[in-house]
Amino acid sequence: MCTYVACSRGLGEVQYSSLVKSDSLPDILEGKIRADLVFAEIPAKRGHETIPKYIIEVKRASASKSQINADLSRLAAAHRLRPDIQAFLFVISEAKRPNRFVHEEGHSLLGEHKIPKFDGYYRVRRTWKAAHAFKKRERAQYACLIEAYSSPMSR
Repeated sequence: MCTYVACSRGLGEVQYSSLVKSDSLPDILEGKIRADLVFAEIPAKRGHETIPKYIIEVKRASASKSQINADLSRLAAAHRLRPDIQAFLFVISEAKRPNRFVHEEGHSLLGEHKIPKFDGYYRVRRTWKAAHAFKKRERAQYACLIEAYSSPMSR
């Protein structure tokens, strides 16, 4: 049985450089760039380091496209260096359908999508919707789970 822990400094964020531990970090992961949330496996033996399993970023759908693309690019870059880690972006929308990720009928846009201006891909894994009436899809609250990865069909 695996035990997982949400890793962070206090309630803060975790630097990408400490997650991927590579001698040559790509520019997109250098510096004090931090992931919003990391889940890691606790090793069976005391004293061993935790093993990162999931990197999660969170963005409002109202954020600029470039901010969302930057998060997707960082996640895909981390996945390229550590293919054993799954990388996800949660996009939360309030009273507006996030057209980039959700079909006009209210379900996830299917298929693999290229991350603009980056050598990586994403796929909308799941969309949750809350609406006062089924017909009000444009004004519903949405949460989208988006997986980022480094090469086509690697997930």
